[in-house]
Amino acid sequence: MLLEAGHQVTVVADGFELLNAWTFAWLAAQHQPFDLIVTEGTLPLLNGQEAILELQQFSDCRATCVVALGGADWDSDVVASQVRDVRWPGPAGAAPLERASA
Repeated sequence: MLLEAGHQVTVVADGFELLNAWTFAWLAAQHQPFDLIVTEGTLPLLNGQEAILELQQFSDCRATCVVALGGADWDSDVVASQVRDVRWPGPAGAAPLERASA
């Protein structure tokens, strides 16, 4: 869907690849490489929450919207306190995305 709309998409298999993708893209561009990160809590090696919190060391990443899938796998209080714009998809039939208040 994102590709069809003309967006560039980077797909990773685990949390370390997420960190590497962000870091290498940031080093190449010297600015925020991604506008949106969609991740789940149960990524292998380094879970989604750990990867997102690690990325917060980059000031540019703090402006990136994060969609956190698998909400039960996240400590929502910790993530909401560290990430400026995080969205938690609601249960079926709920509003598409619930915005966390930081």
